[in-house]
Formats: sequence, structure tokens, C-alpha cells
Amino acid sequence: MSFQSSLSGINASAEKLDVIGANVANAQTVGFKETRTHFADLYISKTQPGQFGSGALSVVLEQQFGQGNLETSSNVLDMAINGKGFFQVMHPDGSLTYTRNGQFHVEGDKPTDTVGFLKTPDGNKVIGANGPIQIDMAKYGGTLRISSDGKIQGSDGVTKGATGALVYQDIATLQLHSFRNIDGLESLGDNQWGETSASGAKVSGTPGAGIFGLVQAGAVEASNVDLNNNLVNMIVAQREYQGNSQALKIQMDMDLSLAKL
Repeated sequence: MSFQSSLSGINASAEKLDVIGANVANAQTVGFKETRTHFADLYISKTQPGQFGSGALSVVLEQQFGQGNLETSSNVLDMAINGKGFFQVMHPDGSLTYTRNGQFHVEGDKPTDTVGFLKTPDGNKVIGANGPIQIDMAKYGGTLRISSDGKIQGSDGVTKGATGALVYQDIATLQLHSFRNIDGLESLGDNQWGETSASGAKVSGTPGAGIFGLVQAGAVEASNVDLNNNLVNMIVAQREYQGNSQALKIQMDMDLSLAKL
């Protein structure tokens, strides 16, 4: 059984190193959520008295959805969620996914479009309370403002009220989404998650309402990766890998010695 125990330990350590490596590589990725591995002991049979474990088995990869630090940016359309919730985005094929990456920009479907859609870095449309969010940058581009409760407003730069201040018009309202079990969401890469049966029913609402956090404009949510903790875990995983490799080598040497008798 020692062969199997050592091999399973090597595989478990390698998987742990892969996960830690991905965490460290994305320590500067906006909206990234750290992943942790959980292992269980592996038994061939649990019915025999004195049965020893026969290795380790990875049972789950768990994403840590804790809040990342908010960092200011120079783009007024960048948005960070301070609290619970996900932005909903629509892909060209109509499918919907969810993200915490609020690095947004306005872009038309055609170069000649004067009114564009609020989009993610990879070109997916951000969905608001009334569908895909559209903004006329030619009219409102220099005067956009976004409130903490998700209202996107703009001024034409000309119309003023009785006090002489510019009059702002509502353009769109952001909508956030959450799930009864966010650990059940499927990680799709590119800082996006998909709804599954395990995630439970979707709950939607405006920023600041109910369970949902507020939106901070001109900011992004940094990765929640704890670099120090991951680097320490990397050293531990390397030692585990070396220990299992050494145990495998010892078993092979013992078997070789027995074969020569």
C-alpha cells in the first residue's frame, strides 16, 4: 500500500502547488478570488480492524469570496462592490455570467455607433436593472457620475437648473446579484462564475438594498489573495512533495533489495 500512499501524496501535493501557483499568479488580478484545496484520507477498506489509510484524496476546490481591498483608478466607469453581490454580464451568445471585476468601458457594437454599451474588458455587456446598459458618450461622456446605490447619471454640459448647477439625468441603474450558496457557483475563468443547481436561486437587487453592498465609482476591487499565506503554504507543499517522493524511493529500494535475495 505504501506505493499507492506515496503516489497519492505526490498527486495531492502537486495539485496543491498548482492551486497555490494560480493564486500567486493572480495576486494583482482585479476581482480575483483565492482558491483553497481540501483533502481527505483515502481508505481501500474501512471494515478491517487496524486498517491504515492508503493515501490522500482531493475532495474539493473551494473559492474564498471574501472582500478584496478597494483601489482607486482614473476611470470613472470602473466600479467596485463594497460588500456582497456580483455584476451580471451577457456574452455574445446570450449566455449570462457573474463577475466582481468592475473594469468597465463604453463601446458600440459598430465603430460608427454614437451610443455604446457598458462592457467588460473582454467585450461582454453589463446588465442593469432594465437590460444592457447603454450610454451616449458623445452627450454625457465628460459629465458621468455614478452614485453608491448604482444610479448612472450624466449632464449635457449645457442645461442648468435654478441654482445654476448642471442638470443631471438618469441614464441607467446598476443591478447586483447573489445566490443562496455562492460556494456552489461554477468558476468559468476570466474572473467569471456561472449559476448552477448547487448555487441555488439567484437573488437580485440594487446596490445598498437588502444584502447587497454599495458601489464605489472610480475604483476596482483588488484580488483577495493573501500572498504571505500562499508563499508559506507553497513551501509546506514542496516539503510534502519531497517527503512523499522520498518515501516512494525508499519503498522501491526495499523492493529491489528483496528481489536480489
